[in-house]
Amino acid sequence: MDSNRISSTPNLSVIVARTSSDGGSEYSDDSSSTGSVPSISPVSPVIAPNIVSSIHTSQSSNLSTTTQNATSTSARSYETTNSTQQVPTIGDPSAPPELHPELHRLGWRVYWSKREVQWYYWNKHTQQSSWEPPVISGMKRPSTDEPHQYQKHRRFTDWNIDVQTNVIIYERQMQLWIPPHPEIEQYRSTLVGGLRLMLEDLCLNKLSIHSPLEAFNRWLLDRKVDDRGSDPLLPSDCKTELSSSLCKEIINDVPMRVAKMNVVGEARKQLSVYAEAAKKLVESRNCDRETRKIVSWHSEDTFQWLRSNNKVSKEDCEHRLKHIRSEIRGRLEALAKPSVDSICAKLYQQSKIHATEIAERQSMLWKENDVAIPTESPPVPKDHKVLCYPILSFVPSVRLPRVEMEPSPDEQYMNITFRGDLVKVKMAYFYKLESLYKMNCKDDYELTMFLARVYSLLKRYQTLFGTRPNEGHSHQGALPVAVFEALQLGFDVSFECFASPLNCYFNQYCSAFPDTDGYFGSRGPFLSFEPISGSFEANPPFSPELCLATVTHIHRLLEASDEPLSFAVFVPEWRNPTPEFLRQLECSKFNRRELLIPSFQHSYRNGFQHVCNSNDMSAASMHGTFIMFLQNDTGFLKWTPDSEKLEKIKEAYGIKSQ
Repeated sequence: MDSNRISSTPNLSVIVARTSSDGGSEYSDDSSSTGSVPSISPVSPVIAPNIVSSIHTSQSSNLSTTTQNATSTSARSYETTNSTQQVPTIGDPSAPPELHPELHRLGWRVYWSKREVQWYYWNKHTQQSSWEPPVISGMKRPSTDEPHQYQKHRRFTDWNIDVQTNVIIYERQMQLWIPPHPEIEQYRSTLVGGLRLMLEDLCLNKLSIHSPLEAFNRWLLDRKVDDRGSDPLLPSDCKTELSSSLCKEIINDVPMRVAKMNVVGEARKQLSVYAEAAKKLVESRNCDRETRKIVSWHSEDTFQWLRSNNKVSKEDCEHRLKHIRSEIRGRLEALAKPSVDSICAKLYQQSKIHATEIAERQSMLWKENDVAIPTESPPVPKDHKVLCYPILSFVPSVRLPRVEMEPSPDEQYMNITFRGDLVKVKMAYFYKLESLYKMNCKDDYELTMFLARVYSLLKRYQTLFGTRPNEGHSHQGALPVAVFEALQLGFDVSFECFASPLNCYFNQYCSAFPDTDGYFGSRGPFLSFEPISGSFEANPPFSPELCLATVTHIHRLLEASDEPLSFAVFVPEWRNPTPEFLRQLECSKFNRRELLIPSFQHSYRNGFQHVCNSNDMSAASMHGTFIMFLQNDTGFLKWTPDSEKLEKIKEAYGIKSQ
């Protein structure tokens, strides 16, 4: 096989003839052919639904998003396989619309859909399909005065899932992860909630402190960097039991969490509480005489200073607190380290137990439904280049239970309920998920499993980031829409390295959970993604371990490929000390250009944009953001980050040139 030939469809061992995307008859407006209607070969009944999805992988679709009439659409049933409703005919079946010669040369053909009773466009080279005429350079899309009732969505300005991909990969084997199930997601959510409480209790019992804010969420993200376990969320097979980031966070809060105070009274109180907590810590532990003596002396000296200075300023208290911390912090950390290590080890061990319990429950559920879980996936041709397609699973899904949906009274949200548990999503984002599902999921054309998979998706992300107000929103922050548009226009960016179906801007993205997100277009976790060429945006969650792993992975990709490869990497400007990932970026030989966006002069979109109020969609960044353009030689020639393009990005952030 010619390794330089690029295919748009994975070439599996099971080969089927070209079929219509919805099972309807096809009409080919092919002036260069003999004029005969192409033959249809049905898909073999022995092929699992998930395998069928890998054979016809859509690269993009011009199905738009966001509803114009949420009320009428929400009443539609996703469980009806045969509709008796009379569908209006859109166009004449015997008179296909004219196709521009240039579109015909590019592989576009016109076919008739029996199910939707209208003409649609299909590209035989890229496998793309569209209800609307495709657009080429210099050509305008014809407008329709009265769009039919099934064209429900218009494009929403917060995303553009119509952008076609320029990412090329080697065809990869189908994965063996088990598809999501609402019952399993509820069970996993309960177990993860118990782990959160366990961390809080351990910190209180062993160190008399509360667990650090967001520490559990960061622990989940950091542990998955080197986890090789089977559970998509809970770490169960890491190289070490201890998480260095969690240990640092807990130790940093010993003997208490220090915060910046606004008034002198609060600053005095914090200084006094810190000294008292340090004294209690050494009195409750078996420590050497020297440590007990030094910590007690500094605590008493602080009490004496507070009693003798009634008119101190806030700055004086902050300076005094900084002094006492510098004198005794090292001794307190050494004293607390065994307890901190014990907390982290117990949390990880319990996570392993829960991951095993979830796996056993999944196996039992599949066994009860008489669905076998395969142990091997079909082989794929070596070095077969294809346009990037969603990650696929070889494991078939069981019949999913009924999930209910109902619009909220104000019709702003869609409420999705499974066995009394309600998750909600904004109406516009619900229809975005529907469009992504239609584009990327090929084992559920009738959308009978759509609601169950949406529930599983929403429940997974709710479990990951917690249920307390604003908890976890900083880990899903996205770039402003204008910045995405500037990247797409200037650098042909069509792929996000870190996103989710809820906050993605493009149809092509990597995400943390291939099992729940793959049906909505995810290409899997970025750290296991191996592109050959393409232009990417990488905005990883601001975790030092994850950022470092991201930089290492990008460097490896750039070293391995001679084809155009470009990454626009967004990382925080953290200094004092400078983290390792930032040092590596600044010294990288692939760093062609960098741009610093100052703190408080730009914002990120809320990580919970799918549920938050419109007034809370953006939050100002308290730190600067570096934009590093990492490119190999051919990528630099194709997408050169010149000054004009960088100015467009600054304008997208609302920053005026000096």
